[in-house]
Amino acid sequence: MAKVGNPRVSDRYDRAVSALDKCVFCDLKDKYIIAEEGGMVLTVNLFPYLDGHVLIIPRRHIEKFHELTAMEWVAVGKLTTLGIDLLKKGFGIEDSNILYREGGVGSGKSLGHLHLHIMPCVPGFLERNQKGICYNYQELKLSSLDVAVKLRAHDCSNGETRPATVGNNIDYMKRACLLCNKSTCGYKTGCVMVKNGKVVAEGWNATLPGEIYCKNGECIREKENLHGGKDIEKVCSIHAEAYAVAECARVGVSLEGTDVYLTTFPCVICARLLAKCGIGRLFYMSDYMGGKLGESLLVKNGVKIQQIKEEGVWK
Repeated sequence: MAKVGNPRVSDRYDRAVSALDKCVFCDLKDKYIIAEEGGMVLTVNLFPYLDGHVLIIPRRHIEKFHELTAMEWVAVGKLTTLGIDLLKKGFGIEDSNILYREGGVGSGKSLGHLHLHIMPCVPGFLERNQKGICYNYQELKLSSLDVAVKLRAHDCSNGETRPATVGNNIDYMKRACLLCNKSTCGYKTGCVMVKNGKVVAEGWNATLPGEIYCKNGECIREKENLHGGKDIEKVCSIHAEAYAVAECARVGVSLEGTDVYLTTFPCVICARLLAKCGIGRLFYMSDYMGGKLGESLLVKNGVKIQQIKEEGVWK
C-alpha cells in the first residue's frame, strides 16, 4: 500500500510532467548533481519513489541506449558503481535495483530523455507476489536537495575527499560549448567555472530584461559594423564569463583559484574582471575576434592560460 508523504502517490507528478514546455533533463541544476563523468551525470530524482533514489542522465538529449557513445558507456559504468557505493555509505543500503525503460509510455517511461534509475531496496519497497514484482512508493523523509548533499558528503576515495563533479578539461569545455545553445545572440559563447572539482557557475552571452537583442529587434553589432571588438560598450549582451561571475556574486561564492572554461578567449573588459576575481587557470577554445588584449593582464595576475582547440574537443 503506497504511503502518504510522496508526490508520486497523488496526481502531482502527472500534472507536473504534462505542464512541461521543455526537457528538464537538458537543464539540470548543479545543486542536485552528485557527480559527473564523460558527459553523464549522477543526480537525485526530484520525484523519487523513496529516499536515496538517484538517476544517471546524459548531458546531451538522446532517447535510446544505442545512441550512447563508447565514452558515455564507460561513464555509465563508473557512475553506476559510484551511485551504489554512495547509497551504502549514505543510507546503509546493501541492496539496490537498477531500472531502465526503453521506448515510450508503453514502457512506463514519462520523459523521453534517456535516464537510468538506481533505487535502494528497503523493507516494504520491493514487493514480490503471485502477480509479479512491484515497487511501493515510500514516505519521504528528506528533500531531494538533502539527499544530494548527503551523498556528496560521502563521495570519497582512500580517505580523501573526491570532487563532486568528476571530469577532465575536455568534458568541461564540451559543457561550455553546449551552453552556447542557450544564447540568444548571433555570436554565441559559453562559460563553465570549476572549483575544487565542482562546477560552481555557468554562463552564456545573454541580454538582460528590457534590452533589445537579435530575436526581438536588430543586431547593433551588424547595424553599425562593430566587429573585432570595436565599440564593445555598445553591444547590449552580457558576456558569458561576466554572467557566470554575477551568478557567483548573487550566492556569495568566491572564485579564488577557480578554473574557467570559455569557448572564446575573453575580451579585455572580462579579462580584467576574471583577473580581479583571482581565478587560477583559464582554458579557452577559440580566439576572440578583437584579439587577446587581456592576455598579458591575466598572466601578470598569476592566471595560467591554456588553449584547447576545437578539433581536440570534438575529436
